[in-house]
Amino acid sequence: MWRNGRLWVVLVTLFLSTAGFGLTLPALPFFVERLALGPGASDAQVAFHVGFLTAVYALSQMLFGPMLGAASDRWGRKPFLLGGLLGFAVAQAVFGLVTSLATLYAARALAGLFAAALLTVGSAAIADMAEDQDYLRAMASRGMAVGLGVVVGPALSGFLSRGSMHGHQMIGHLMLDGFSIPFFTAAALALASVPLVTFGFEERTVPPTPVDELEAVAGPLPSLLDLLVLSAAAQLALAAFEATFALYAKGVLSFGTVEIGWGYAVCGGVMAGFQGLLVGRLGGRLDRATQIAIGFAGLGLGLFSLAFTRSWPGVVGSITVLATGMALLAPNLAAAVTARRPGAPGGSLGLQNTALGVGQVIGPIAGSVLFTLGPTLPFLAASAVCVVISGTLWTRRVSGHAKLERLR
Repeated sequence: MWRNGRLWVVLVTLFLSTAGFGLTLPALPFFVERLALGPGASDAQVAFHVGFLTAVYALSQMLFGPMLGAASDRWGRKPFLLGGLLGFAVAQAVFGLVTSLATLYAARALAGLFAAALLTVGSAAIADMAEDQDYLRAMASRGMAVGLGVVVGPALSGFLSRGSMHGHQMIGHLMLDGFSIPFFTAAALALASVPLVTFGFEERTVPPTPVDELEAVAGPLPSLLDLLVLSAAAQLALAAFEATFALYAKGVLSFGTVEIGWGYAVCGGVMAGFQGLLVGRLGGRLDRATQIAIGFAGLGLGLFSLAFTRSWPGVVGSITVLATGMALLAPNLAAAVTARRPGAPGGSLGLQNTALGVGQVIGPIAGSVLFTLGPTLPFLAASAVCVVISGTLWTRRVSGHAKLERLR
């Protein structure tokens, strides 16, 4: 699998596009405050718009992911990957220039639409290349590329957003400011991926899988609806963290863009490293239900501890724990969804993308509202959701084993 040149093209494309998204996270609160709302904006106003701008991005992914994934099953992956890269670049460049809130929301929505093409279709392309139904390794490789992008993007954003690099230039109704630089860099990374896909990616035709084989593969797995609900819940918790961590670190911990960027980078780095090195190996030692239950427990524990730490080492430790939990969840849930319909990974992952989008929409909105009520509430609420789910999954697993023993 790792010797496949097409796989590396898709992984690099996912890495660059995800790094482009990660570039925007640390700068977003400062960008909204200084360029859109003005220096007199309250913390509540900034939190509100940061949450909703993040949610609009996710809403576009949620709405268009299933459509684009199913269309790529029919017409091929390459056109959608190229269109996603070009559109994402344009949307990020526009976002970095405008000063109107309405235009910011429109640009963010467009960026989410094209990101749906990249993530859903790119993930389906990786599933096409999976050997011997090894969807866990395929999705772990995808998670590694995305995680590395989340490492590089925020860390680079912290560097590019430094005050010493700031300028201020009006171009008609557009504004070029130091906080615009991360968005232009995100656009450049997307454009850098276009030649890779154009010349390095070849379509692979996946023959339809017989119905009896589909049933054999899907039989041992939870229902598709269960998997989609679990995917939405995990993404909700992570999105609440992603949307409010910059606000929390800026307002409560007095961190600047560099520290905030490194916080996101730690999260992405742990997720990338854990998925790339360990998740595939754990597949033969722990069953999928156990890994998912442990993943929710780790995500909840990390979020809980983050609400009570005030030191940089404590923040790093908390983020490491929550990222490890998410690293277990993401590939296992994606592999389970894909395995239910091996002949049509684009459509399956598109449905999961909708579930993830639900979490990405609700998480930032709920997180920003809770943040205005208390800065630690987003982390505590998300932690509670994760712990309840983990306990429920573990109870059902124990109960299922007990029933089997009685039958013996």
